[in-house]
Amino acid sequence: MKLGGNLSARKATVDDADLVARMANATFVEKFGHLYSTKDLTDYLHLAYGEQAIIETLTNPSNATWLLFDGDDAVGFALIGKATLPHPEIVAGDGEIKRFYVDPSRTGQGLGAIMMDVVMQDLLKNGPRTLWLGVYSENEGAQRFYARYGFEHAGEYEYPVGEARDREFIYRRPA
Repeated sequence: MKLGGNLSARKATVDDADLVARMANATFVEKFGHLYSTKDLTDYLHLAYGEQAIIETLTNPSNATWLLFDGDDAVGFALIGKATLPHPEIVAGDGEIKRFYVDPSRTGQGLGAIMMDVVMQDLLKNGPRTLWLGVYSENEGAQRFYARYGFEHAGEYEYPVGEARDREFIYRRPA
């Protein structure tokens, strides 16, 4: 899908597993790596972004992984799918933004908004529905970003990163 200029987006396939894994590891470490012990970070990256985990994600029919490119350079990705966050008001048919990463060196260039437009279009292609996402409680920039798209704080939970437990906010965008 052409997005203007050199930008394009497409759904990832299993052939993109290595690319998605590299992007996921690099962006997570860049943004959050300093928060964890080496062991917790290593364990989490293997569990969440190891080759097997990425292949399972890419082959799960409830998910879609979108890649954002600037020319030939992958600059972002997002994983969307059926809502699975631990919130009592989630119902069948609700959608979720499960992962949303843009190359940290490209922050401030509008790529997050472009990626969000792509995933929102996919999530809402069959009509309005409630959307959910989880966001690190101390990531205020991301919280402001999601609020611009109508997401509001709806709860919180503990998110495991190795043995560490992060306070994660749950955000909801009503249908």
